[in-house]
Amino acid sequence: MTLRLAFNPGGVLSFGAQAPWLLTALGLVSIALIATAMIRARTTPWAVGLGIILGGAIGNTVDRLFSPPGFGVGHVTDFLAYGTLFIGNLADLALAVGAIILMATLWSQSRVRQADAARRSSPGSAAPTVGHAQ
Repeated sequence: MTLRLAFNPGGVLSFGAQAPWLLTALGLVSIALIATAMIRARTTPWAVGLGIILGGAIGNTVDRLFSPPGFGVGHVTDFLAYGTLFIGNLADLALAVGAIILMATLWSQSRVRQADAARRSSPGSAAPTVGHAQ
């Protein structure tokens, strides 16, 4: 990883560079949706992952709102070069880390559900149902 300055009018891999105003609007909508999901999160890992993603979304959206060439159509300032693959910024890194946390949380929750289902379906482990005659 090296430092290299770039101004990106688009999104990931410059996608949407012809419509930066649309990316700004999507960023604002995403911030509202992610904030709502974070407030409603039921587990700490889920809230942390969403919070980190929210930070990345806010960072990139602030760039789009206030950076040149104009309000709402600004370019995101990228400066972290990942070899010859792409150039990003700390907000992009936050988006990736938050996504990894969410994927790990989903995977962990899935494993817990599978273990619970296996435990319930094993012989002799079924608890009697309350209110029903056996």
